[in-house]
Amino acid sequence: MRAGLPEELDLLREWLCERKFLRCEFVLSEFSGSFRARIVSLTDEQMRLQSDDESSEMDIGLRSILEFKYPEPDAVEERRDFAGALVAVLARGDNLEPEEFITLLELV
Repeated sequence: MRAGLPEELDLLREWLCERKFLRCEFVLSEFSGSFRARIVSLTDEQMRLQSDDESSEMDIGLRSILEFKYPEPDAVEERRDFAGALVAVLARGDNLEPEEFITLLELV
C-alpha cells in the first residue's frame, strides 16, 4: 500500500518522540545492510538515524525517496517482533531493477 509524505512524516515523528528502536534494512545497487537504530532528528527534508550503541549515524535525504509504502504483512519476516513497518523506495535515474529501498521496522 502506498503512503504520502505528510502521513509518513507523522509516523516518523511519532517514532522520534517515543524514541522507538527500529531495525533499518537497506538494499542499494552495490551493497546492503541492516542495523538497530533510533531516529534522532527529522525535518521535512532529512532524517538522521543513530545506531543503538550510539557509535554510528546515517542521514537519509527524504527528497531522494520516490515513494513510501507499507509492506504487505506477509512480506515482513518475523513480524511478531515488529509493531509497524515502512518502506522508502529510492528514486533512481536509470529505472533498472531491482529497486533500491530502505525498510524501517518498529521493534517490539
